[in-house]
Amino acid sequence: MWTRRELKDYAKGFLRSHYWKAFIVVLITTLLMNGFGRDSGTNTGVEFKQTYEYVFGEGTNVTVSLAPALELFRSVLRNVSPLGYLAIGTVTFLSIVISIVMLLLGFIVEVGKSKFFLEGFKGDVDINKLFFGFNSRDYLPIIKAQGLAFIYILLWTLLFIIPGIVKGYQYRYVPYLLAEDPSLAPNEALSKSKEMTMGHKWNIFILDLSFFLWGLLSLITFGLSTYFVAPYIEATNARLYNVLKGESDIQY
Repeated sequence: MWTRRELKDYAKGFLRSHYWKAFIVVLITTLLMNGFGRDSGTNTGVEFKQTYEYVFGEGTNVTVSLAPALELFRSVLRNVSPLGYLAIGTVTFLSIVISIVMLLLGFIVEVGKSKFFLEGFKGDVDINKLFFGFNSRDYLPIIKAQGLAFIYILLWTLLFIIPGIVKGYQYRYVPYLLAEDPSLAPNEALSKSKEMTMGHKWNIFILDLSFFLWGLLSLITFGLSTYFVAPYIEATNARLYNVLKGESDIQY
């Protein structure tokens, strides 16, 4: 059975010699993966009601009329010319296209990031590994598998938060599997990741919690420290992938 200390010690040892290369790889991946806003929080009617009960006291009825805002919105639309509608439509369309492109690029470089660490542990520390998916004939299977995992996690999260989190852990190692074999069929990649994490999801969750203090540091530094800590977290996760695959004897 693996331990958090063993994983982290291995990651620290690797980063002593290759930290800045890992930093660049993780930074590029993070910027691309966060470009389309995965953290989309929404306020439900229940949350709205609970907020006012907290402020004004339980049982307080608060009526908020949206009529003035809607009327203002309608008046603005009435004054927009056809050319204005065309401009709004064009900007909206381009925004959607750019978001989709960023998402797909993020899928590919996330696999490249995984390959950087897996190959780096074997002594081949090369930043260009980040872009290997663009040079491969298998970039479409990468996008399909990553996209399928993303959709499953998103749908489960929208339906029920907890199952969405479970799915996230279940499919955590899809990028690593694709890094080693980009020709894997999407369902096969998801099934293998599911098998690897079976019986380990809770321990992986605890591993994530062990980085909690680093998260607090991120809050204090307004998120800046996140970029410097991320290589440590990524190296630890990559090491766990090796261990779960039975390749714990790999040494950098």
